[in-house]
Amino acid sequence: MSDKSVRNLTNTAVTETGGYWSPDGKYIYYYGNPFKPAYPYGLDDPDLFRMPLVKIQEPFSSDKNRDLFLPDSLQKKDTGKPVVVIDNVDLMERVEPIGPTFGSQGSPMVFRDKDKTTVLFVSNQSEGDASIWKMVMEPFEKTKTEKIDGANTFGLDVRRVKDDYYALIRGNLFTLDLGGNKTKKLDIDYTFQRNLAGEFRQMFFETWANLEQNYYDENFHGKDWPGLRDKYAAFYHMLIHAVIYGG
Repeated sequence: MSDKSVRNLTNTAVTETGGYWSPDGKYIYYYGNPFKPAYPYGLDDPDLFRMPLVKIQEPFSSDKNRDLFLPDSLQKKDTGKPVVVIDNVDLMERVEPIGPTFGSQGSPMVFRDKDKTTVLFVSNQSEGDASIWKMVMEPFEKTKTEKIDGANTFGLDVRRVKDDYYALIRGNLFTLDLGGNKTKKLDIDYTFQRNLAGEFRQMFFETWANLEQNYYDENFHGKDWPGLRDKYAAFYHMLIHAVIYGG
């Protein structure tokens, strides 16, 4: 928020994750299962949802026809950076499911061109094969959902550069042709270096924090939880050495 405060918009007992702001600032897209918590067994068959931050009246066809004959001076123009307004009244009542419901859907990313909204997401709805799918929403048009060929992946990392799209798929860089629903691998030659010690350190403390937040006994059976963390943190570098160097 503008005052640096943090606000819980959903206030549910289940997991909503993968939140993504729409480019026009009117929606938050996310995925989850509204009937089953993710902890401790994981997120089971999540679906995609869209939260309108204010009450939105979809345009009528008569309004669009009228706008065709407006002079340029009265035409609505893109003002650049969107202004985000959140109406908390009946916020959860406005949440709407979008996209397929068979299998698991997740990791939405949203792009917009004029009145056309494109939602990219990962789904295993086709024979259990996780891949990138595309959902296109336009006023007065039926929503279209299509699979992107050659985009088999469990994660979604897409970047837009002007009118071009690039995707990181299973460690390789691809161009993403949204019009033709296909990908093309880019051959690059670059050496990447990883700091495995730093990654394992992060994994240790993130896992410890996750257990702390979700442990069923808030008093940890009288144990000094931060003290136990620091005790075992003194040994994790030995495990890292064994993993990296095999001994």
